[in-house]
Amino acid sequence: MQYWRTKSRPRRRKPFCIHTKLLIINTSESEFSQAIRNRLRVAHGLQVKQVKCSFDLDVGIVQLNNDEDKETLLNDIRSIVLLNNQGTITFVETIQLTSYVVVDIENIRNLPSAEELSHRWCQVFGGGGTSTFQPLSVYFPNIIKVTSYSTEELQAAINNSVFTISNGQIAHVYVNRDCSYLEDIHNSSENIDTDLLFCYIITQLDMTEQERMNKDMCQEKAEQLYKTIKEKTLSSSMKQLKSSLFIQLSKESGTAVILASKNRSNLARTQKFMSMTLVNVFGHYIPKGEKLACRLVVKNIPMNVSIDMIKIHPIFKNNIRRINLISAEQSAAVIYLGDEAVLDKCLKVGAIEIDHSPLHLVPYSAAMTDDPSRRTINVQNWYGRKMLECKPDIAAFAHDHVIFKYKWDPDIWLEQFKAVSNKDTNKQHDTIRRMLRVTVMLNTLATIRKGKYSLKDGKTEVILQQQQMKTIVYNHKSKLLKLSSQSTIKIPFQSTRVRIINEDCVVSYANLAAQGFNPLLLNMANATSPGGGYPRGDGAQEENLFRRSDYCISLEYFLDHDHPHVQHQRLISNTEAKK
Repeated sequence: MQYWRTKSRPRRRKPFCIHTKLLIINTSESEFSQAIRNRLRVAHGLQVKQVKCSFDLDVGIVQLNNDEDKETLLNDIRSIVLLNNQGTITFVETIQLTSYVVVDIENIRNLPSAEELSHRWCQVFGGGGTSTFQPLSVYFPNIIKVTSYSTEELQAAINNSVFTISNGQIAHVYVNRDCSYLEDIHNSSENIDTDLLFCYIITQLDMTEQERMNKDMCQEKAEQLYKTIKEKTLSSSMKQLKSSLFIQLSKESGTAVILASKNRSNLARTQKFMSMTLVNVFGHYIPKGEKLACRLVVKNIPMNVSIDMIKIHPIFKNNIRRINLISAEQSAAVIYLGDEAVLDKCLKVGAIEIDHSPLHLVPYSAAMTDDPSRRTINVQNWYGRKMLECKPDIAAFAHDHVIFKYKWDPDIWLEQFKAVSNKDTNKQHDTIRRMLRVTVMLNTLATIRKGKYSLKDGKTEVILQQQQMKTIVYNHKSKLLKLSSQSTIKIPFQSTRVRIINEDCVVSYANLAAQGFNPLLLNMANATSPGGGYPRGDGAQEENLFRRSDYCISLEYFLDHDHPHVQHQRLISNTEAKK
């Protein structure tokens, strides 16, 4: 983690500073300042030039007449208790104030350095030039923690909390905020966003610990509030409360940072949040803490490298608290460290070598430890962005692609498909439709591999029949039977009824089978390219059948030909009626 301090400037003599530990809700800044002044005069006989308090910064400035009074206040008096138990005031020689600069993340690769930001800070807010700038976390590279020793520059930041930086990006300043984190959010819901997370937090502020354990209650209240946000019917008081909590979510790491305002207008509510130890999100108890877990992921661990060999590597300086293997397949492990400086050093270096094998050291990511088979295909993990980055061709997907591991939700898919109507001839919409169809086929292939699938209720499981099948290919030269003499074929039925129905052929087949018939389904299809254009997401009837059945395992030999239940006989009927 790199720090940057603005260049020092000639310093002028500053008044002595005090820090107010407790704020008074039902009084003004001027009244509070006068109360301090009166208490110093009456209780200690100390006359001061001026007392100026700032509730926004939670500090006050005391101007004294001479150095002797300063020493008396600092070393002898030290603190005072105001009348009527209005609060305890502690006097210190210097103050250290923390604020946060959040840069809009439209382009994460074009963020300013701490040095660039410090120069711009001095240009906009002035100050004594002693502020330090530190990136908050590798998970939130757009958030800079600013440590200041000047109330003047922070007061200027309060008066103008938005400014631009050199590349035109917007930077927001959050002064006098409490910083906390929620971790491992990925274990609760993949559909969470910052608005919904805000709703879970706010609706649980007034709950008892027992109520907070009630999943249904927490979810119902959060979703009710979330609905008002989406419908833009949020009350003015709730809007003000929402502005007092800045939330940024890193879905990759499953971590959220929350900057809670200490402003007196919402202090009672935000203090309740600060005292919370966990938030119930979708029935999962997400711990809240002031620091992030000190962990990283070591990747590409070869078979010849043991956990003990990793532990004794000098880069970790004997600071490893524990190591959790992610999986043997991924050859990776999560390392928990006891020192942030060691973590920063590891991530800065990025790799180590053990027994002549390079191992990568990367920031912890929820995706690395999460089981994708527990996740549903949705907008966040597929339809929204990742799907559009792929080529509409099933041959472009490696057998270990994560899409084969996700669970299927027909309602989410249908919602996406309806959003791009067939009437729209837009080329981009055509590509999206094709990719949506390809997604169906990929899920069908995944189902065939697993040998089972679950119905929409999520409880009923269907096991595919995995016995070997026989596929016979006929063409115009094929002979069905070879007989020595012609025989008269006896018709087994008295009559034949022909009906033309505007209905899905598979639905018709299922209805006839349910009535006790033994129907034969004839599909007029492509003789040379089974399934037609299904690999590219074409939308005709033959392609549709391929996507919704295991048709492909008998007609498309190149698909998973090593899988046990597709190793069945493929025969061709020839001119001799032989197979």
